[in-house]
Amino acid sequence: MKKIRIIHIDPEEAYKFARLYQKAAAAISTEIINSNSPSLIGPIIVNSALATEMYLKCLLSLENSGACPTGHELKNLYRALTLDSKAQIEKYYSARLAYLKSSNVYPTGIVKVNGVEQTISIWDHAKTELQDVLEEANEAFVNWRYGYENDSKVKLQPCTFLEELRLAIRQRIEELKPEWLLVAHR
Repeated sequence: MKKIRIIHIDPEEAYKFARLYQKAAAAISTEIINSNSPSLIGPIIVNSALATEMYLKCLLSLENSGACPTGHELKNLYRALTLDSKAQIEKYYSARLAYLKSSNVYPTGIVKVNGVEQTISIWDHAKTELQDVLEEANEAFVNWRYGYENDSKVKLQPCTFLEELRLAIRQRIEELKPEWLLVAHR
């Protein structure tokens, strides 16, 4: 069994760094839209996964007087949260998904299957349960960061709803520390 190492961090600094990586992912997303270059998906996922990891560590350090585990596995970090934080994150995550679904943010497309046109939607195929998103994104930071090293055994997951999870975790932090919102915008 792998021994979990605990470190002490300043949760506010972790929060600030997480926001920077989140901004980097957003900037790269804008570049994809402007240049139509899907090859940048790896850097988006690396920055998104790292921001998610940092938000989880920030929240854990808030709950544990600065202490949090090391490592990049999102599932393990999430499991270590208090039941109250998990419940709030799940509530925020579900609300975000409901909003996205009702606002048609993700467009539908038409494909031909056996010569018959069918309308498809991301909602028909993507895993949306929070635990599924954690599973899909669990090692995204490491796998996508070292994607060129991956053999066929490691599947690079798309991490479809990682942003919604990350924002739900950030919302929980900001619920506990609303004063950080003011500092983050300076």
